[in-house]
Amino acid sequence: MKFNWGHGLLVFFILYVGIIVAVLFKSFTIDHNLVTEDYYAKDLTYQSHLDRVNNVKKSNRSLVFLEQDKQYEILFSGGSGREKGEVLAYTPLDPDLDRVFSFDRTKHPDVIIPIDKLHSGRWVLKVSWEDEGKDFFDQKEVYIDQP
Repeated sequence: MKFNWGHGLLVFFILYVGIIVAVLFKSFTIDHNLVTEDYYAKDLTYQSHLDRVNNVKKSNRSLVFLEQDKQYEILFSGGSGREKGEVLAYTPLDPDLDRVFSFDRTKHPDVIIPIDKLHSGRWVLKVSWEDEGKDFFDQKEVYIDQP
């Protein structure tokens, strides 16, 4: 039997349908998580987030992230030492892996984030705090490599 244009068309059609089925199968197995479930409500309050970021710039305050002994220590420069807030350890990998660490520097002056509670990968440490009646926000992207 000779290979003619009809056979070529049949092979092309079978490959085309096979690729479409494979793409459909792959698209149904991917987890399409949103970054946040209530994104619309967060979008409405985004101006307050920008105000917190600008408060850091206006007041000449900054955060210093030190990695040492399997932990991150967050140092506050230009603050009163009475900061209260939280650190959101966010990973785009899976929302179930996100962690929140609260701090109150009036009780414990050191803000420590233990690395062993976080999985390997890219993390964004989002720090929100209040000091002297003003709200502040800063963040740092880190990569954690657990053995």
